[in-house]
Order: sequence, then C-alpha cells, then structure tokens
Amino acid sequence: MTEAPATYESDTVWSYEVGTKNKLLDNRVTLSASGYYIDWSNIQRQVSLQCGFFFIANTGSATSKGFDASIDAEPVDGLRLSVSTAYNKATYNEDIFGGIVDPATGARALLLSKGDRIGVAPWTVHLGGEYRFNIGGSDEAFLRADYDYRSSFQGAAKPPAVNFDPLFERIPSTHFVSLRAGADLDRWNLSVFVDNVTNTKKVTGYGHTSVVAPLVVHTQQRPRTIGITASYRL
Repeated sequence: MTEAPATYESDTVWSYEVGTKNKLLDNRVTLSASGYYIDWSNIQRQVSLQCGFFFIANTGSATSKGFDASIDAEPVDGLRLSVSTAYNKATYNEDIFGGIVDPATGARALLLSKGDRIGVAPWTVHLGGEYRFNIGGSDEAFLRADYDYRSSFQGAAKPPAVNFDPLFERIPSTHFVSLRAGADLDRWNLSVFVDNVTNTKKVTGYGHTSVVAPLVVHTQQRPRTIGITASYRL
C-alpha cells in the first residue's frame, strides 16, 4: 500500500458563462437563458483504503458544461407562473487512481476512468405557480404549487474501477410536488403546506457503512409532510 500524502493542494476552478435576460409584453414575461463551461483542476477527493480508513488527495481534473433557461410570466394580475430547466454534463478528464497497490504488479487501483460522469442528475425541471389576492386593506392571501423533476443518472464509477458496485449503478429519477396556502396579515405571515404531496419514496443515493462492510445504506425522499408556519416581522 502506498503512503498517504502528508498534505494536499487547493483545487482550482475556471468558469466561463454567457447569458441573456429579456422582459417582454410590458414586463409581464421574463425570459432568461445562459450557457457555461467549467474547468475544475486538482479535485480534492476522499480516497478509501481497504482497512477502512481514508485520506484526502488531489485526484485529477474534470469538465462541466451545460445550460439553463427559464420563463416567468404574469398572464393576469396576481397570478405568476414559472418554468425552468437546466442541463449539466460533468465528466472526469483523466483516469484517477487511488493509493492501493497490487503487490504482484505494483499497479495502483483505478478509481475512476476518463469520461466517467460526476454523480449528478443531468436534467432538472421546475414548474411553479402562485396566485395572490387581496382580502381587505393591505392584507393578501396566496395559493402556491411547485413541481420539481430530476432525471436518473449513472453512478460515478464504472468497470473496471475497483470501487464499482452494481447495486449503485444508477440513481432513479425523482418527482416532488409541494403545495402551500397562506396569508400576509399586517406583520404576520401564516401558511399551511404539504411537501411531497404524492408521497413518493424514490432512492436518492446509495452507500456502504464502510469500505470493508457489506451492509448497504441508502437515502430517499422525505415522506409526505404537512405543517403550519407562522412568522412575525418586527
């Protein structure tokens, strides 16, 4: 086994972005769009050892590129609608090796291969709508609904990486719906909400309790949650 480095360097990020924002139809519609390219070097990564311990090391570079676009509109007074989407492709630029060495060959263990994706959903979509109306004087009530979507994506490591695990090969897509209703009464804001209206329980991540343990753990969406909020502005 190789010796863990005594220290590690800062990572470096160069980011390039171009975009536009436009207001149309007497400012009732706002269109926004942007594209970006990110060069990430000296990535700080946790490198796990077969004994269960780990160390932090600089492990290569990666490139992230994508775009986002959104439309916000007020078709009638008090009603605001929004649609946004984003795409991201983030991949490693080179093979990344860990500190584990095969005693027979002296070769380092392959952790990630050039072209492997960083584990994030490539597509995200958000839909939102809010309607506000007067209930007397300066007091307002509101109704709001939101929907969020994240596409499925490939796990970071693929064969022949030593940390490839077929159980974690793909993270499923997720859908999340939330509703909220309330009122602004003078300095008070009162509301009731329901998060995860459809009570979906998709898995959002996998892992092992340790490198050497076979026990698998996973995280999933928070179940349907109903609540009340109240705040007062001084």
